[in-house]
Amino acid sequence: MPPVGNLSLEDKDINGYTWIVWECTPTNELRGRPKCKSPPCYEWSVRQSKFNKHDMLNKKMKNPGRMQMICKCGNRPRKSVGELKFFACQFTAQCNADELTEMSVHRVFGDEEE
Repeated sequence: MPPVGNLSLEDKDINGYTWIVWECTPTNELRGRPKCKSPPCYEWSVRQSKFNKHDMLNKKMKNPGRMQMICKCGNRPRKSVGELKFFACQFTAQCNADELTEMSVHRVFGDEEE
């Protein structure tokens, strides 16, 4: 089994999807009117995509190497391939996103238990 977040370039699930884990961070979008007035939530989320890492790097997308995400907080950052983690299984991707969110919360607020 490959290490977490380090899939081969061709890995997709049985239906041909890749599961992408990404972090909600400030967007540097300068075009158009900003749609989100609130600050980013910095949570890790999972997105389903038909594009895997190989497709993104080989310009099979409209905007090669970058993908726009949408977070439940309303933020819509564009992410490059290097900022994304690719998984062939939704469950593994969601577990990884939950773990990364928990680690980032502990990093910000310390390891205090409530």
